[in-house]
Amino acid sequence: MSSLRQVLGWTGITDPALGDLHPSLANADHAARLIDNLRYLHYPHGTGFEGAKHVYNEHKLLPQDEVYVWCIETHEIQGEGTFQLVVCMFRAMSILLSKTKRPSIDTSFKRLHNWQEFEVEAWFPEYSRSIVVAQAFTTSQSALAHKILFRCIFNIVEEDTGSKVKFRHIHGEGFDSVMADGHRGQALGLGLYCEEICRGMTGYCAIEHTKALHTLSPYDHLARLYRLCFTHFTRKIGNLKGHVTLPIRAAMMSLYSAEPLPDFEGTLQLIRSGGKKAADWLKDKEAASGFALAGIYQPLSKIPLEIWKASPLTSNGNEQAHRNINRDGIKLTMLAGIMRGMQFDSRCMASLNILCKYGINMRDQQATHFRRAARAIQRSRLVQKRTIESIDEDINILYNEVLSLQTHVETQASVLEYSTGKGKDHERPVKRLRQDSKRLTEMHNNLRKLISRGSGKIGTPGLDEASKPSIAASLTYNQQIQISHPSTISPDSRFSSPTSSCHPQNTLTPTQPPAHRLQAEPEHYNLPTFIIPQDMHLYSPNNSLMHSHHNSPFPFPRVEPEFLAQNPQTYPIAPFTQC
Repeated sequence: MSSLRQVLGWTGITDPALGDLHPSLANADHAARLIDNLRYLHYPHGTGFEGAKHVYNEHKLLPQDEVYVWCIETHEIQGEGTFQLVVCMFRAMSILLSKTKRPSIDTSFKRLHNWQEFEVEAWFPEYSRSIVVAQAFTTSQSALAHKILFRCIFNIVEEDTGSKVKFRHIHGEGFDSVMADGHRGQALGLGLYCEEICRGMTGYCAIEHTKALHTLSPYDHLARLYRLCFTHFTRKIGNLKGHVTLPIRAAMMSLYSAEPLPDFEGTLQLIRSGGKKAADWLKDKEAASGFALAGIYQPLSKIPLEIWKASPLTSNGNEQAHRNINRDGIKLTMLAGIMRGMQFDSRCMASLNILCKYGINMRDQQATHFRRAARAIQRSRLVQKRTIESIDEDINILYNEVLSLQTHVETQASVLEYSTGKGKDHERPVKRLRQDSKRLTEMHNNLRKLISRGSGKIGTPGLDEASKPSIAASLTYNQQIQISHPSTISPDSRFSSPTSSCHPQNTLTPTQPPAHRLQAEPEHYNLPTFIIPQDMHLYSPNNSLMHSHHNSPFPFPRVEPEFLAQNPQTYPIAPFTQC
């Protein structure tokens, strides 16, 4: 836009349009054709992988300090197919990578369209900043693809600096640890690379002096340098909320430790017993020789304790680097991703040179350990504040719903009392009342849980009083049944018809007002006894005392027909629908 203003000599407060340059450019299709022709003139090989190859050939002619695109390769992996690889880094980045002790690695999927962006990042305390020291684009996430990727990056470092990338457990110096997000392809690819460079070596492990380097498997190498990001670890456990109970999630969190647990095997057994989701989570951590479990639990790792505690806890530096570079664009073509990445990394190296030459930082305050810790605490406080405010808002909403449902249930209970006193059918109202009472109970429980997590500043008047009675009290009262016929029923007349007078007439006499509220203590009932005829259910099962008992809304134990048929006896029974 600035170029268009300059060409037109534009001084207006609004930006010019292409039609101001020439009226024909107001046609968007005409303008697109001109742009395509110009793009083909400047990029005859396109803006994809072939265009990146053309840039690579151009960079080979540049001085070594200016070369950015170092590697563009296509590999055929048996059983996986073809994958493509592009590695971009300045010589200054190679020097920094060779000096770092604790790099972190991560992959982003937003930068390029149909490509993944791989970054190696490290924190440099002498500069008080996090720096991306290698960048690559790949089309595969397999272990063999990552093995080739690491080999390519480390060969570039060797070509730039004249020295190989070293690992502490192999060479006695170099990388102490590598922080990652737990991706199995990344981890195994790093282990395979370490196994490859140790294949012809005759020395012993610098950590376990009895282990020959050429005998170490890829997972043995990972146990000596690989660590799992705490942020990714906690996020995965948080995603299990709703499927795994809080004690099980607490047991999962306890595994991320530098100290031995008092009962490690008991903790694992507790997690296994926490359901399918918890068992699958632990199975994933124990898979592949348990490299992921060793990456979170130091007693299972071969990394020395002092190195473990000195290594970074998260790969947040990578996440911040992804966020910074994504500001220059996402879903780009390969050529656009390379060119914008080159400009971004060039600015970072220039800023570092100014710091070393003039002592001028990017910010007024240096990112010291103290300032980073204080900022982390402040951010945590703000997150907790937002969380509590959100919970308080949920408490308000749920409390209003509870009050509304409470009023509705009280109305239902009053209607039910009236209809019962009039001898009307109350089966459906009782059913609805039970359903609403059950739902109200669940809402009360949820509300109490939210209140325990809230700020305590949200008032809920009437909640404690409303939560004292029980569901049983909302549906049952001490009732007396008046029987208008003798208790002894003759065999000839007891089942003359389904609606015969043999069925007792019940009169409900509530001794307390209806309520929906929950009851902490169980109610006791003074109920009459009946002589249950042995074969009553055979004649009129839908109108029998047993059916009335079983279909009663009141919480009494169920009595099976076979039991009554074989054991005629005096049995306390709840009120039933009048015949």
